[in-house]
Amino acid sequence: MFDRTTPIVDFGATSSPLRREAHRWLVWPALAYKVLLPSRGNPPFNVFQRAALDMCRAGVSNAEAISRRLALPLDLIGFVIEQLLSIGMLDEARAPTHRALRLMNHDDEPSEVQDAGYVFVDGVDGRRVWPRVHRGSLPIVDAEFEHSKAKFQRGTPGRPEQVLANVVWPGSGAQPSAPSAYEAQRAARHHARRVRAFRREVSRGDADDVLDGLKSAGLRVIDVEPEPIFVASYVFLPKDARQRSWLVADPLGLGISDVLRPGLTKLAKQGKHGLPELLEKVAGQAWHVDEGDLALYLAEATKAATGRVERRLGDAATLLPADVLARLADADVRLEGAQTAKPIEDFLGNAYAALECVFGWMVSLYPDPSLFSALGDNAPENAPLLRRVAEQVGFTVSSRTLPLLSVTRGIVKGAICFGNKTLPGRLAAALLAAQRNSDHPLVTLAAREPDALECFAEIGRLRINASHDTSTIPSAGVTVEMRDRLFAVLRALVGAGAVDVETDTFEPSWGADLLLRVRARAERASESYPGLAERPNVRSRVIEMHHAALLVKLLAASAATASGTLSTRARDALVAFTIVMEAAFAELEAEASTPASIVQTISNDREQNAVQLASAAVAVGFEVEPSGQLPKALTHAKANRIRRAALGQGETLSARVAAQLLAAQQQSDHPLREVAKRLPTLLLDVGRLVDARGHGDDVVVTAAEVAEIETMVANDIRAMLEAID
Repeated sequence: MFDRTTPIVDFGATSSPLRREAHRWLVWPALAYKVLLPSRGNPPFNVFQRAALDMCRAGVSNAEAISRRLALPLDLIGFVIEQLLSIGMLDEARAPTHRALRLMNHDDEPSEVQDAGYVFVDGVDGRRVWPRVHRGSLPIVDAEFEHSKAKFQRGTPGRPEQVLANVVWPGSGAQPSAPSAYEAQRAARHHARRVRAFRREVSRGDADDVLDGLKSAGLRVIDVEPEPIFVASYVFLPKDARQRSWLVADPLGLGISDVLRPGLTKLAKQGKHGLPELLEKVAGQAWHVDEGDLALYLAEATKAATGRVERRLGDAATLLPADVLARLADADVRLEGAQTAKPIEDFLGNAYAALECVFGWMVSLYPDPSLFSALGDNAPENAPLLRRVAEQVGFTVSSRTLPLLSVTRGIVKGAICFGNKTLPGRLAAALLAAQRNSDHPLVTLAAREPDALECFAEIGRLRINASHDTSTIPSAGVTVEMRDRLFAVLRALVGAGAVDVETDTFEPSWGADLLLRVRARAERASESYPGLAERPNVRSRVIEMHHAALLVKLLAASAATASGTLSTRARDALVAFTIVMEAAFAELEAEASTPASIVQTISNDREQNAVQLASAAVAVGFEVEPSGQLPKALTHAKANRIRRAALGQGETLSARVAAQLLAAQQQSDHPLREVAKRLPTLLLDVGRLVDARGHGDDVVVTAAEVAEIETMVANDIRAMLEAID
């Protein structure tokens, strides 16, 4: 039924009330069925009849009295009254009848006079009735077809617009089905509701093609032979960057509509009619981010955040090391104006890193190698000793602070002698130094803020939880309170007094929408993963992965990007890659929990565990290194961490992988076996990722390596999700 002679109809598609940015036209096939519908503006009484009825209803029924009050000729009034009596609108007492009152109250019956119009059936499937009705003839435009495109002109003679549109052709197997009377009337009801909603959206008292007075009960289909037409519409992205998905303009001019979107999405996924390229062009234009603008915006945002940090620290800003201020500024720039979970997670990570810098500075002030001599190689045994030391210094200690105090002799030695950057090791070294030196900054801190260790432990706990489960990320309000508490502790640490900081009023700067555009592109990249809709935690992590990698790519392309900014964002990207891999393994764990018996198979000897893990990998079907071993970065996990992971208590990526690998060796139906069939190199990939991630700030990768690892992780995640499904 559709060919190059099929007319193109332009009803005046509009994106109101949203302002469009990038857009691309298309013409969609439809089957127009002619209907009869009540004629609008067809009142039951003329002006003289209505005036006479109003007077009679008010109790003035004498013709002379009516003539005098209305200033109309007596013979005219007499004629009107006789007419109303003859058609049953007035009774013998010249009072309006019940039917007259019903019509006067606009509860009138459908008029005998009717207009012609159309309802539409989707031309692609031939069955779906659009929730729209058009009154009058079809507005056909001059058009010509060129290959897979259609060219037509729209607009006014004074402002013509030449349009080139993609043509969506119906499938050969589609069998048209005429709409029933019920379907046509339902379309009229939907149309009327959309008109009312559109009026509210655009704050107008009228709207184009309003079907005033339409009574759906009076609408009927009169022609079962449809007219095939192509209807003009367009796909667009709005200028408001908060709208992160493409939209479709309503074909009949009523703003935004989902009339065509489901079918367009399906055809685009099938790669038909050039629709994937059309959507790509729309997204590419509207989501474009200038690399130089992005670098300049981030530099300005960091500068503003540094100013805020200095105001909140007061005199402490001149006493603390520069790298601490840089870390706090990097944390603050993430939190300011945050409305989503990811900036809060980034703030917690950078705030924790700032604490590591603070304690690294304190360790450098008292570099005494003899401090760790009192410690042993067993972390649980060292915790009570360090707790007593903390209490002697003056801190309040509880069970919540024990994770910070559970360290081995080697970790503390590494913090003092080799610059180990982990907070527990540096904190333990600082506490041991404070016990011996009364002028140590921790002594001052304990006197002013005895609950400071509780604050540090809380930040660490929130950071760890946020990196494993998005549902545990605190609200922006709770995070702001934690930030203010941290600044108070840092001021007390160096003996600075309180500051009087006015409440900051955050206003998005000129480049705030650039990050929204990057986010939108990351969300679009996540659409290519199977089954993400049912796994919200993995979906959010996949989006963060692509968001972080895209920032690195854009910043690396700009000469205006500071080296520190690029390295910070590269570190963020590696962290995001690691977290999304953890989330994927958490999904595997949810599908098949690890047996408790696995805990018993784990040795305290790392070398023995490495041999056992390599054997399990081969048995499950994974590839190993030419030496027959798994990457050391994957097998270096501590025994207690693997045991915790086996008990479903979270833990690091390498510990999760080890626990599930041992479980898959024992369980023939474990989903990790299916993953091995689809992706035998997974464990080698995870080893490369863990090695690139490093520890703390020890992330040294180029932008090209970030892009390469992103591709690797993305392929791994897809394979894992497909195996689960």
